[in-house]
Amino acid sequence: MYKAISALFIVVSLALISVLWLDSKHSHSIAIINLDKVATEIGRTEIISNKVNDFVSTQKKKLNERKNELEAKIADLKDQIGQAPTQKQSQQLLSMTRQAEIEIKRRVALIQQQAEQLKVKLVLEFKNELTPIIRNVAQQRQFDVVEVMSPTHIYIHPRIDISDDVINMALNLNGVNSDEKKESSPQLSGEKKASSP
Repeated sequence: MYKAISALFIVVSLALISVLWLDSKHSHSIAIINLDKVATEIGRTEIISNKVNDFVSTQKKKLNERKNELEAKIADLKDQIGQAPTQKQSQQLLSMTRQAEIEIKRRVALIQQQAEQLKVKLVLEFKNELTPIIRNVAQQRQFDVVEVMSPTHIYIHPRIDISDDVINMALNLNGVNSDEKKESSPQLSGEKKASSP
């Protein structure tokens, strides 16, 4: 689950880069941010994972209830037709069984699709909430462009990595000491939006 969320951060980062060009009269200086690290340190990765898992668990429970209903209907039909069904009855039973299998497979696929959509939605929300903080840090450190760390980066000098500063600012906005361990940050968990600087 965490790997899938990490991959989403890379995809969503393309949109993030485009909104973080800052006005400046001097040549552009570039900073790097590790969104995976930021999300993990402020507890957002775990929050996203838990929300998706909760959704999947709820949907699977509903799926099992529907599966039990379909199995009960098939069992009732078997009881009705008895041990020596006619050809028509056998076809009816076969048709009902196949339809039940198709419905269950369709519902399973739908759950997977909806879970992925929810994951993308939550990552986008995180990116949108984090953007003002990234912009603030970049302005304070006089960076003009912020790029998201990706596998294409072979080497990154620590001086241009603003990940820790963003983490500290995100936590400090909520009155949390940057040295403290925090499972989640209210302003970055969907409960309260981070305000623009």
